[in-house]
Amino acid sequence: MKLFVSTPRRLRQLGAEAHSDRVAADRLTSLSDAELRTRADLSRSDPAATLRSRMALAVAAVRRGMQLDPHDEQIMAARALMERQLVQVQTGEGKTISGALAAMGHALAGRHVQLVTTNDYLAKRDAEALRLAFSRLGLSVGAVEPDMHAETRRGQYRASVTYASHTQLGFDYLRDCLVHRAADRLLPDPDVAIVDEADAILIDEAGTPFNIARAGTKPGPEIAQIRDVVAELRRGRDYEVEPDGDQAFLTPEGEERLARRLAAVGLATGDDPEGLWASPGLARGVLAALHVGACMHRDQHYLVVDGRLVLLDEATGRPQPHRRLQHGIHTALESKEHLPLSPDNLCVASVSCPGLFRRYAHLAGMTGTAAEADDEVAQLYRLEVCRIPPHRPNQRVDDPDAIFGDDRERRRALCADVVVLHQREVPVLVGVPSEDVARAVFEDLLALGVEARVLSAKDPAGEAHTIADAGRLGAVTVATPLAGRGVDVRLGGALGGEAERARVVELGGLVVLGYARRASRRLDDQLRGRAGRQGEPGRSRFYVALNDTELRGVDDDRALARVASAHPTEGRSLERARELVNDLQARASRRAAGRRMSVGGLDLAFDEFAGRVQQLRHSVLAGAPLGAIEREHTKSTGGSSHTREWATVDTTVWLGAVESLTEAAFRTARERNATDGGLRPVLMARHLEEVFGVYVDPRSMEADAPDLVPGVQRRIVEGLEAQRERALICIGQAVDHAVLRSSVLGEDALARAGVALTGMPFAPAAERHECMRVARASAHQRFHMRFVRYPRRWLRFFRLAFIHHLDATWRHAIEHADTLRSNALLSGGTDQRGMARLRIALHELSTEVRQRVDEQVTTDLLTLPRGALEQLPQWERGPLDATREHPPWRATR
Repeated sequence: MKLFVSTPRRLRQLGAEAHSDRVAADRLTSLSDAELRTRADLSRSDPAATLRSRMALAVAAVRRGMQLDPHDEQIMAARALMERQLVQVQTGEGKTISGALAAMGHALAGRHVQLVTTNDYLAKRDAEALRLAFSRLGLSVGAVEPDMHAETRRGQYRASVTYASHTQLGFDYLRDCLVHRAADRLLPDPDVAIVDEADAILIDEAGTPFNIARAGTKPGPEIAQIRDVVAELRRGRDYEVEPDGDQAFLTPEGEERLARRLAAVGLATGDDPEGLWASPGLARGVLAALHVGACMHRDQHYLVVDGRLVLLDEATGRPQPHRRLQHGIHTALESKEHLPLSPDNLCVASVSCPGLFRRYAHLAGMTGTAAEADDEVAQLYRLEVCRIPPHRPNQRVDDPDAIFGDDRERRRALCADVVVLHQREVPVLVGVPSEDVARAVFEDLLALGVEARVLSAKDPAGEAHTIADAGRLGAVTVATPLAGRGVDVRLGGALGGEAERARVVELGGLVVLGYARRASRRLDDQLRGRAGRQGEPGRSRFYVALNDTELRGVDDDRALARVASAHPTEGRSLERARELVNDLQARASRRAAGRRMSVGGLDLAFDEFAGRVQQLRHSVLAGAPLGAIEREHTKSTGGSSHTREWATVDTTVWLGAVESLTEAAFRTARERNATDGGLRPVLMARHLEEVFGVYVDPRSMEADAPDLVPGVQRRIVEGLEAQRERALICIGQAVDHAVLRSSVLGEDALARAGVALTGMPFAPAAERHECMRVARASAHQRFHMRFVRYPRRWLRFFRLAFIHHLDATWRHAIEHADTLRSNALLSGGTDQRGMARLRIALHELSTEVRQRVDEQVTTDLLTLPRGALEQLPQWERGPLDATREHPPWRATR
C-alpha cells in the first residue's frame, strides 16, 4: 500500500516553502561569517527555532562554503528529506546538496545525522566537498573509512554529521553488539539517517543481511567427491533447471544415478535413492553442489579475486566481499572453482538492511529512480515517496527497443552502432549486466577498431574519474551496473573546456546503449539517467535478445518462441515483441519484489527478535534505566516490592561513595589536563565506567559547567539503582521458574532445586504461590546480605556475569533462530500464517534465552564463594569467551 503520492498540491507547497527559504537566506547575506555562526549556535540551543530559520542558515552556508546557490528543487528535496520520505530526484539534479541541506537542518536542531552512501569513496568525497559549508555553521563533519582505528572511527561518528557507507555502518553496528564495555561502542544512539542512492541500499540490498561469524568446522574431503559425482550429471536427463535459472532439481533417473555413484565412492551406504535424503549433511552437500553447478556462473554471480571467492549482487553486479552464502553453498562454490575450502561459518551477529535502518528515529532517502518501489519502501521502511520535478525539462530521447532473436545478433548490432557513433565522435556509454558481457563487448569493439574503457565496480575511486570523462568527444565506455555510480557524466569531460562541451551538445549529448533490459524498470532507468542530466541533450536505447534469461519466467518460453518465429524486425511483429518485453519485465519485477518482500518479512521478524536481545544487552552494559521489556519482568516477579524494601538502606554510604569518587576523578582530570584544554570527556567516560560499571555519555561532559559534576553523579546513581533492580528481577524470575518446575516433583526435588540455584533449599508450602513468595524473599535477602558490604563491586559483577551468560546463550539461540528463518523461507512459510508461526517460535526462543540467563546469573550472584570477588578486576580486564563452558569465576568453586 502506497503511503504517499507526490500530488501537484503538495509539490506546490514544497516549492513555496523552498522559495521562502531562499528569500530568508538572502537576508543573511550581510552577516559576517562570525555572525552567521553565532546565529547557528543560537539555533542549536533554541528548541523553538523554526525550520525556516534553519533552512535559511543551511542555504547561506552552502552559498559561502561551496560558492554555489542551491536552486528551489534542491531545497524542495531537502525539505522532503526532513519529513521522513524517500525522495526521487533525477540524475544530475544535485542530490548531494539536498542531502547536505537536510543534514544541516537536523544538526541545527541538535540532532545527530548519519549520511549513508553506497561506497567508501563517495563518503569521503562528499564529506571533504561539503566540509567548508558545514564549518560555516560550526558543525563538525566525519567520514568513516575502511582502515580506521577504532578510536578514530568512534570520533568520526561523534561529529555533528557523519558520512559513511552502508557497509561500514552495518558492520560497526554488529561490532557494537559484541563489545564488553559500553565505552567501546562505535556508534551513537540511532537518531537521523539520510540514505543516498536509496534504491541501491534500501531495496537492492534488502535481502542481503550483514553477518559477523566465527569459524566452525573445516569441510572434509567429501566435498570434492560430491562435486565430482554431481558434475557427471546431465541436464535434461538427470536434473532440470527452472526457467528463471534460480533453482535446479533432480529427476527420478538422476536420483537413482546419483545414489549409485555416491555408494560407489563410499559416501552412501546403499544405492537406494531414499537413503540419499536420510543423511541431512549429505543431502545438503548434494543440493548445494547441484545448485552452484547449474545455477551459479562465474562473473555473473561471483568473481575469483586473488584466489578468493567474491560474490556479486545479482541485481546490481556490485562485488560483496564480506558476504558469505549459507547452507553449504559457499563451500560448494569454492570447491567448484578448486579454491581452498574455508571453514563453515557460524553466525555470531546478524542484521538485515531494513533491521539496521528501522532503528533510526528519523529515516529518509534520496534516489534518481524510485519506479515500482513505493510498496517495498512502505512495507520494509514505513517511508513515504515524494517525486521532485527536475530543475530543467528533460530533453533526453528514449528510442524504442531494438529486438533480436539471440545474443549474437544483438551484440553484433550494438557494436556496429557504437562504431558509427564513435566515428562521429559522439560519446557512448554501454551498460552491460555483468563482467563477462563487458569483456565480450570490449573484445568485439576492439576487433572493429574501437578501444573502449571498461568499468566493473571493482575500484570506485578510480572508476569515478573514468565515468566523469565518459562524456568526452569520441569516448566509448562499457560499464557494469553501479560502476561509477554517484558520479555525474559531464559532457565534454570533467576537465574538458567549454568548446568541447559545446561540440558534444551539438552532436546530441551522451548516448546510452543498454545491452539488455533488466528484471526491473528501475534498474533500466538508472542507466538511462546517465544521459540528459540537468536538461542537457542525450539519447538512450536498449538492445533486447528474446533469449535473455533475466526476463524469462516459468511460463514465458512459449510466448518467446512465438514472437521469435515471427522474425520481429518491423511492423506489427516488432510492436508485439516490444509489448512482450515490457510485459516480461513487469512480471519479472513483480516476482523479484515479491521475493524481496517475502524475505524482508522473515528478516524483520528475526531482526525484532535479535533487537530485543541487543537492546537488553546494551541497557545492562551501560547501566541504562529499565526499559519496557524489563519492567514486564518486574511486574511478573515482584522485584519492585523488594527493591523498595531496601532502597533506603545505607543511602548515605551509597551516595557518599559516588560523590567522593566522582569529585576526585574530575579534580584529578582537571589538574592533569590544565595545560591542554581541561577535561577529556571520552577518557572520563571510560574511567567512570571502570569504577562504577555505569556509562556516562561523553557528550554530556563536553561543557565544563558548574552543574557538570552533580549531573554526572545523578546519572551514576540512577545507573546503579537500575542495575540493582535488574539483579533483583533476575533472582525473582529464576526462583519463580525453579519453584514452578520442581514443586510438582515433591519436596526433595524442590529442596535440591533451591540448593542448585541459590545455594540453599527451597522451603515447601501448602500453596505454590506462597512457596514462590517465600523462596523469592529468601533469595533476595541472601543477595542483600552480600550486596551491602561491597555494593559497587557486586553490581559490577552482576553486569559482567549477565553479559557473559547472555552472549553464551545467544550464541546457540541465533543459530536456532536462523534455522527457523531458513526453514520458513524454504517451506514457503512467508504468508500471514507462516509469519505468525515464525513470530511465535521466535518469541518462545526469546523467553528461553532470558530464562536461561536469569538462572545462570542468579547462581553466580548467590553462590560465589566468599573472597572470590577480590578477583573482579582481573575478570573485567580479561577477555570473556562466550564459547567457554564456564566463566573464570566458576573455576573458583
